[in-house]
Amino acid sequence: MTPLEKPWSGLSRELGGRFAARGLPPAGFSLFRTDGREFGHLRMEGPGGARLTAAKTSATVERKPGERYAMLWEDVEALSAEGPPKGFWMMEPGGEIWESNLRLLRNAATARGPGGCARVEGDLVGMRYDARFEGECGLPVALFLLYRLASVRSRAFLLRTRG
Repeated sequence: MTPLEKPWSGLSRELGGRFAARGLPPAGFSLFRTDGREFGHLRMEGPGGARLTAAKTSATVERKPGERYAMLWEDVEALSAEGPPKGFWMMEPGGEIWESNLRLLRNAATARGPGGCARVEGDLVGMRYDARFEGECGLPVALFLLYRLASVRSRAFLLRTRG
């Protein structure tokens, strides 16, 4: 890693702007390259966050007071986010402001910023997701969108089945 590279830059290049996720949202997901090889895991840690392990690197998503989150990738802040559980989120990966939109009924999320974009789409039951990303901060944003989309949908489903 060169001094200007981010901790996720190498993995981002290897993935070529795409990855897939398979698993059960309350527990987490196995992450796959487009050729089907597994490259990591995203473990859900309840409403408090998630932990990513991938290709000799790791990241965490931490919930802060209110509707705020931070993603730390090897102790480097990859992004911070705030906003309502669905609808638009303001994210600041690498100092850029991105806007995102979670569409729970469609099981999809998108984000756009000056330096790229990210899109995550899942199947109806939320066990399979495909992600695309562009730009230097696209990979952390796509992984954060996967976490938020899966966690919000899981919570909504659990509330409906209990209610």
